[in-house]
Amino acid sequence: MLKKIMTLTLLIVAIAVSGFAAGSYNNPAELVAAITNRSVDSVVQERQDGKPFCVIANEAGKLDEYKSGILEMRKEQLAQRVADGYMTQERADRIIARMEDNLANCDGTGYNCGNGYHCGGGWGDGHGHGHGWRNGGNGCRW
Repeated sequence: MLKKIMTLTLLIVAIAVSGFAAGSYNNPAELVAAITNRSVDSVVQERQDGKPFCVIANEAGKLDEYKSGILEMRKEQLAQRVADGYMTQERADRIIARMEDNLANCDGTGYNCGNGYHCGGGWGDGHGHGHGWRNGGNGCRW
C-alpha cells in the first residue's frame, strides 16, 4: 500500500513539475535570464540600455533556446486569449505561423534581422484587449 502511495505521489509531482516548466516564463526577460543563467534585473538593465533580448541570448550562445522558448511562451499566451474569447483559434494560428516564419529568419543580430524587426512578431491587432504588442512585426526586437 505504501508503495502505491509513493508511486502515485511521484507521478503527481512529475506532472506538476513538467507543467510548471512549460509555462514558467511570463515574459522575454525571464526567459533570457533563465537560459543565460543571469538575473532578470541584469537582463532588463541590458534591454533598457538598448540591447534586444534576442541579441543578449545570441551573445550567450543561446539563440536557438531563446527562439524556441519565446515561441512556446507566445503560443501559451495566444491559447489563453483564445480560451478567454479575445481571439479566434484561426487568428491565433495565423499569428503563430507568422511567428514561426519570422523566427526562422531571426539571426540574433537585433533590429533588421530576418524580415525587419521584432523577432517572432507581435500580435498586431491592438483592439484594446491588453495585448500589449502593436504593429506586428518581424525579425528581432525582444
